[in-house]
Amino acid sequence: MKKALPAVLVAAVLAFAAGAYLFRPPTPPPPSQDRRDPIPPVVERDPTPPEPGKPVKIYRVQVSDSGARLTPVEVTLPAGEEPMAAALNAMAGGKDSPLPPGTRARSVKRDGTVARADFNKALVDNFPGGNEEEALVLGAILGTLGQFPGVESVQITVEGEKVASIGGHQDTTEPLPVRGDMVAAGGEGE
Repeated sequence: MKKALPAVLVAAVLAFAAGAYLFRPPTPPPPSQDRRDPIPPVVERDPTPPEPGKPVKIYRVQVSDSGARLTPVEVTLPAGEEPMAAALNAMAGGKDSPLPPGTRARSVKRDGTVARADFNKALVDNFPGGNEEEALVLGAILGTLGQFPGVESVQITVEGEKVASIGGHQDTTEPLPVRGDMVAAGGEGE
C-alpha cells in the first residue's frame, strides 16, 4: 500500500492539472486586423440640457481626397419631442447623413449615464457595409448623444433588441463609451 501511495498522488496531481487545463476560461481571439473602434467626434460637453429652440450639434459626412469624415452642423430641436431622439432624427433626415437611408430613432432613454437609443430596422437593414462607414455611423451617434449632459455611454438597440453589430466590425452588444478626447472620423479634429 505504501508503494502505491506515491503513484496515486502523482496520478491525482496529473488529473487535477489536466482538469484545470481543460476547464480553463476560453482565451479571447486576438483582434482582427479589419476591426477598429469607431472614432467619434470631439464631444464638447455643455452642462445645461438643450432646450427646444436651442441649437444642438449633429453630424454630416464630408468627403474629401483624404477620405470621409464627420463634420458638425447645428440644428434647432423642435418643441415637444424628446431632445436626444429629435437630434438623431434631425441627423437621419438631413443631406449627407451618416445614418443609413430610412433610419429613425424610435426613442432615447437615459439610464444613469447610459443613453439607450432604439432605432428602427433600417439602421442595420440599409447599412451599406464597410468598417469606415460603420465607424462614421457609430461616431455620429456617439457624438450627437454625447453632447447631452451626463451621457457617458450609448447602448444601441434595434426594434427594442440588442444587436451584435451594425455592420459586422464593431460590437454593439454593450454600451459604447463617449470619449470627449477623440477626434472626428478621418483623423482630423474639428
